[in-house]
Amino acid sequence: MKKITFSGWLLQAFALANKKPVLWLGWVLAFAVLLGLGRISLLLAIVASVTSLFLGIGLVTAIDRDESVDMRAVGKRHLPTALTLALIIALCWFVFRVAANIHAGESEKILQFFFHWELTPENLSGKTLRELIVWLYSAGIVALLFVLLMLGSFGSWFSYPLMVFEHHSWSEARERGRQAFNQHTSVMYKLGAFVMLSALVGMGLVPLLTPLFYMLVATLMYVSYRDIFVHAH
Repeated sequence: MKKITFSGWLLQAFALANKKPVLWLGWVLAFAVLLGLGRISLLLAIVASVTSLFLGIGLVTAIDRDESVDMRAVGKRHLPTALTLALIIALCWFVFRVAANIHAGESEKILQFFFHWELTPENLSGKTLRELIVWLYSAGIVALLFVLLMLGSFGSWFSYPLMVFEHHSWSEARERGRQAFNQHTSVMYKLGAFVMLSALVGMGLVPLLTPLFYMLVATLMYVSYRDIFVHAH
């Protein structure tokens, strides 16, 4: 039986990215555009970012299976579950934001969650390139941390692939995912530490890498699921 290691997952992720680099990097560029939506609508940014993260898993799956990548087919299989989870996460974020706005006496800002145009000359001027990227991607970075937190708290790292590929309900996916976590505690802790550290690097040191990091997370979700639930049988 093949030993499951974190370094093995990283190598598999890089191998998949290198299998069809133009396609893989094309999705990274799509992230680069979508993450900027937070300065127009936070709701739109959350839904677009989270949905695209999970659709990235579908893209990587097609690359791995040497299938012709038809985004319509990927969307048909993945979009319903991805969009549902994205809307649930957006709803949770909205509840937290409403509570924070009311507590701060800023109830008038509640509707800004749905639309708040900030791409004005005043906001864009006077910033260095790094400051501009941090400003544009801040909602996307927090959205990724939030989805990982939600998966860790109410589901599991494997919830999405288990729901899509094995048609589990949320509770079934959560249970199987947590069982897998308990069976591979060491490698899962290393994976979690890598993801959180990389996210912090994206927020503080190299924000330009945020779209690349989104796609890397999607790829790691797929290869870790494949190693534990597919190759093990």
